[in-house]
Amino acid sequence: MADMIMDDRACFVVGEAAWHRKGVRLDMPPSTPDALRLAGLDWHVHKKPLYARLDGQDGLSIHRQYVPAPAFATVRYDAENHPHVLGVVGRKYEVLQNDEAFSVFDRALIDRGCVYESAGAVRDGRRVWILARLPESITVADDEVRRYFLLVLSHDGSTPLLLRPTPVRVVCNNTLNLALRGKEAQFSLKHLRGIRERLEQVMEAIGQAEMDFDRAREEMERMAETPLPDPTPYFMAVMPDLRKWNDDRLRRNVWRNRMLQLTDLYAVGKGNHGRTVWDAYNAITEWVDHVRPAKEWVESTQFGTGGEIKRQAFAVAADMAMEKPSSFPAGRSSLN
Repeated sequence: MADMIMDDRACFVVGEAAWHRKGVRLDMPPSTPDALRLAGLDWHVHKKPLYARLDGQDGLSIHRQYVPAPAFATVRYDAENHPHVLGVVGRKYEVLQNDEAFSVFDRALIDRGCVYESAGAVRDGRRVWILARLPESITVADDEVRRYFLLVLSHDGSTPLLLRPTPVRVVCNNTLNLALRGKEAQFSLKHLRGIRERLEQVMEAIGQAEMDFDRAREEMERMAETPLPDPTPYFMAVMPDLRKWNDDRLRRNVWRNRMLQLTDLYAVGKGNHGRTVWDAYNAITEWVDHVRPAKEWVESTQFGTGGEIKRQAFAVAADMAMEKPSSFPAGRSSLN
């Protein structure tokens, strides 16, 4: 399961999906019930109490006692009714079911003309995603950038419910993780008691996120208008360890190979012309999404180190386009 897709099949994609090419392929966007079924998400999560086993001995006799622990397990059952433990959570944690997450998108997005384009689960169901596409695209220079909303639901207590505006550059299917100036480009809602009553906040956040797309377009247009004859300083500002790329003391210099890959993508990557900050930024997004080795593609490019690299890349590119120094200090990151 190289992508950590649950059961290696728990997802669907419509047409040439923006994210990946795993799972059930569809020609038309599905209804909500079909989306849940085709994505392998038509199951529920249960919150079960945990117990501590205390063993004692009295002579030759062993005494075993089970004492309630101040924690709970989240559990799902598969089609054969086998339990799968997803995580350990606290007393205040409240489960939000997959169909409830879909219902939020239904109410908030249908009136906007959005359609489901992909959904699925990774890590045995610990994390669920829903990707919905808005009808209108953004144009940056000659590039079409489609607008998506990504909703992420975790069942292991690792993250809150997340809603993230997620543009995708069509020419290369690069996911552009945003880092808008002075504002976090995502909305989160903790799995605490009353989460269902607070789901209306997600609908409000979708309205705000549509304005984030407009802000992102302005940033990207400035990138496309800003010349960058040498992308090397930009690449090193995003990934400070790239400063080692010409260190002759290293016996195996992986950073040199990475710098060469990025420089090639800047010049001849899909849709790139080797001229602007926009080209350099998209060299990094293409490297993360399509070149960088990743055993867990979905996890890495959207939630893990790859996603963080792309957010840094956006922020540094936006600063360069505004003729400001990078907001990421040198040496902050050693992502690889």
